[in-house]
Order: sequence, then structure tokens, then C-alpha cells
Amino acid sequence: MFAQLRTRLFLSSVVTVSIVVGLLAFILFIQLRFHQRVQTLNNLRNAMSNARELSLYTQYNAHDTNAYALGHLEHLAEFEEHTAAFATALAGLEQDIQVGILDEDEQAQVEKIRATRLEYNRAAQALFAAADANRGAPSAANQAAADTTWEQADRLGDQVDQESQELTRRIAEDIEHVLPEIAVSNQRVVMTGVFLGSLLIAILLLVQGMAARTVGAPLRALLAGVQAFAAGDLATRIAVKRRDEIGELSAAFNR
Repeated sequence: MFAQLRTRLFLSSVVTVSIVVGLLAFILFIQLRFHQRVQTLNNLRNAMSNARELSLYTQYNAHDTNAYALGHLEHLAEFEEHTAAFATALAGLEQDIQVGILDEDEQAQVEKIRATRLEYNRAAQALFAAADANRGAPSAANQAAADTTWEQADRLGDQVDQESQELTRRIAEDIEHVLPEIAVSNQRVVMTGVFLGSLLIAILLLVQGMAARTVGAPLRALLAGVQAFAAGDLATRIAVKRRDEIGELSAAFNR
């Protein structure tokens, strides 16, 4: 079966195509792993952005509560707006937890921020009520209540801010670990591409060389015998070393 020339050429083509497909599949696998690491980096950067927003909007809220306590009532609407923005950023981090972007320590930190933020919201509302009561009926008792709630809101606001900054720091450390991995992965992609490209070229050259020996050399020997016969050397013979179509043709010429 394998003595036929067309069978050999067909098998050679199958082997070449299989090697090319295998190398391409391997390159795609490496590229996929690289893109996964890049996606992880982007997810962590987005999570760190949300953590920074927690700190930012907490600081805005602290300014809003202080301004309202001092009589700038228009800051109540801004407090609600900034509170909603804080909740959006916190929801983004909770989504990151669900999909596994943040680790267990960071998840615990997010839960801690959520609990402290609930206390802060209650303290802020108590401050608004005490400030309104003191403005409506100024007295030493109402002023003391306003001062107490003010201090409590400030303390909790600082705590939320510190916890948010700690979460940002932890996510930043994760990013610092991912960056070298991406650099190494990128280098591996380049080196693998060069290696596999060189290997593919070598394999193709080897296959072509085998094809040349399989077809070219016997044909040249047959051509030399035909030319010698045409020149008058009627005793010329061609060595028959093959059983394929070229070998059959050489044997027929000898006969």
C-alpha cells in the first residue's frame, strides 16, 4: 500500500497539515492564557478604581455632613447623591467577589466596609436630625446632641475612608503580582512563536527534502537512462530500487 507514490505524497501532505494545525493550536492556547492574565489585570484595575471611589465619596459625604451641620442645607441633596455613588462602587466590588476577582481577605475587607458604612449612614442621619433640632430650638442640650452626633459621624467617616484605602492597597498588591506574570507570559509568547515558526520551517524543508528524494532522484536516474539509450547505449539499464510508479516505469524501460 505504502509503496505507491501517490500514497506517500498523500501521507506526507497529511503529516504536514497535522503538524501545522497542531502548532497553530498550541500558539492559540498560549495566546489564550496570555489574554486571560491581561483580563485579570484589567479586572483588578477596575476593582481598585471602585475601591478608590469608596474613599473619594466617603470624603465627599464627610464634607456634606459638616456643611449641613454648619447650616448649608443644600448639601443634604449632595450627600444623597454621593451616597448613591458610594453604593454603586460597593456593588461593583461585590460583583467582583462573586466572579472571583477578589480573594477571601479582600472579600472580608469589603464586608467590613459595608458594615462600617451602615453605621456611618445612621450616624449621618442622626447628625442631620440633631442639627435640625438645634436650629429649630437652640439649646445647650440640642447643641450637645449635635456635637456628639457630629463627632460620631466624623469618626465613622474616617474609619470607612481608612478601610477603603486599605482595600485599595491590597488590590494594588495583587496587581503588582500580576504584572510580572504578564511580562513573563508575553516573553514566552514571543519566544514560543519564534521557536515554533523555526520548527515549522524546518519540518517543511524536511518534508520537501523527503519528497525530492522520493520523486526527484528516481526521475533523474530514469531520465539519465533514457538519454543514454537515445544516445545509442542500448545496453543501459536503470537500477530498480523502488516498487512505486517510478520503479515500475524503470522496470518497463529495462524490459
